[in-house]
Amino acid sequence: MHRQTGSIIVNDTVLLPKNYANLPLTFRKAENERIHEAINDLLERRCNGNLFVHGPAGSGKTSMVKWALDQTEASGRAVCLYTNCWRYSTSMSIYAKIADAFGEPVSRRGRASDEIFDRIVDLMKISKKPVLLVLDEMEALVQYDNARILHNIARVDDERVHFGVIGISEKKNLLSRLPQNTREILRFTEIEIPPYSRGELLHLLKEQAMAGLKPGTYNGRIEARNLQ
Repeated sequence: MHRQTGSIIVNDTVLLPKNYANLPLTFRKAENERIHEAINDLLERRCNGNLFVHGPAGSGKTSMVKWALDQTEASGRAVCLYTNCWRYSTSMSIYAKIADAFGEPVSRRGRASDEIFDRIVDLMKISKKPVLLVLDEMEALVQYDNARILHNIARVDDERVHFGVIGISEKKNLLSRLPQNTREILRFTEIEIPPYSRGELLHLLKEQAMAGLKPGTYNGRIEARNLQ
């Protein structure tokens, strides 16, 4: 959104948290390439595993995964779904979202979750497309639902059905809370995203100011010690 003449803000979109997707990728080239490669391996079935991205809040992990997901969706290679597990904290709610993506909304009332999952599997066989499912803040799904959806994905044994799962969390040891057999079947590859340094944060703030504010309306001489 662009502001009228007279405002110091020329583009408030880039000033909103998590809305300026290009910025968090600036210092994440290696990690971003690893995520893209892992997704390609998942979809090409060059590996029998999935992906778990973890790191502290504000490290750019969600932005990187969303960026890769958007590119994958644009290619038409998979049905791509992003889910924040604090909003969709049960497997049933995620099943409904997947079914809706296949054009078949399901009523959750009076239906067992396993029945709905089996219907999703049937839809995947018909479409012949894999599902790439991102579970952001996956700790909520583990906490409130015991991540039953992961157990069901792990038990699928059909060459025509392929799920790719990308879990995102601040909690490095979250996978240890899943049943051992589920972990062994899903075989998560871990990618750790480090926090930004003070210098990197300073650079990102300056880029945001340049993109969102009128020249001369802010002081560009911000020192790294102010970020402490």
